[in-house]
Amino acid sequence: MGIPAGCASAAVMIACGVALPAAMAWSDADCVADALRAIPKVNSPATLHDAFLAFGGCDDGGVSQLFTETVTRMLALQWASVSQVQSLAATDSRFKQFIFKHIDATTPVETLRRISFNAQRHCPDRSQAFCEELRQAAEGILRGSVPRADRTEIECEDAAASPEGHYMVLSCQRPRHSEAPREFRLQDLRTGEVTWVYPFGRSAEALWSPDGAALAITDYAGSNIAELFLVFPERPQQTVNLQGETARSLGLLPSVAQNDHVYFEAVAWKDSETLLFRIWGQGDHDPQGFDQSFEYRLGGEVVRTGSGRAGGR
Repeated sequence: MGIPAGCASAAVMIACGVALPAAMAWSDADCVADALRAIPKVNSPATLHDAFLAFGGCDDGGVSQLFTETVTRMLALQWASVSQVQSLAATDSRFKQFIFKHIDATTPVETLRRISFNAQRHCPDRSQAFCEELRQAAEGILRGSVPRADRTEIECEDAAASPEGHYMVLSCQRPRHSEAPREFRLQDLRTGEVTWVYPFGRSAEALWSPDGAALAITDYAGSNIAELFLVFPERPQQTVNLQGETARSLGLLPSVAQNDHVYFEAVAWKDSETLLFRIWGQGDHDPQGFDQSFEYRLGGEVVRTGSGRAGGR
């Protein structure tokens, strides 16, 4: 297969999305020069893999820093492509080592936190093991490299102990983080380890199941939205999104799809396997407001249990 006109150099070939030849020989100086031109143009897992194949031999200094910025930016801001990253890593062990090498202490703290958050909350079903490795890598760097000023600014207090006494939800303030000034941390009281971190902006509530095996989080993310999901302390990288479960069980409800103020909110645990929750709000479809009740059985379906007049918090 020929190379399209205008895509003759290694740097431009990557930008054009053209696979590089298996063997390309050049001097170290040429490698660095081409790498510095090519890496900023990487925009997908495939072109990242091409850049790794082309420039892995000069992955040092400024080239290494560019690779770190590109890898961590992709994992933080282009998370939808993580399955492609995993697929390439599964077939090329050296590429996987390269990915984890570049989650390092030069990465900004907020980027590391976003990678950890993505891996915990938005992991594709078939990528659980890879997501857990990413989470551990990001949090390992955070534990060892967060500047002292950043550590001391975060103040935490006990918020909700699990019924069996194994875990504690910590409610933390991060006053210098304007986008997400608060966070929940899940601490294993048997080891002292923080196993899960959830940054949020406005307010959030945590509700333990009676046996402590699940934690319902209601995140009042905006003036017109509240999100609801479940966390499982023994496997915190796996979560259940109640918006998604409701749509899967009942289809896209008009009250959800056609109103601009929609709030999913945990109400209570009926038992250790069943969460009661409500969806309420208002908008074009329900100008007078709506308030609907549901229950979700772990691993099962969402069932509507009733509806009434518009409510509120």
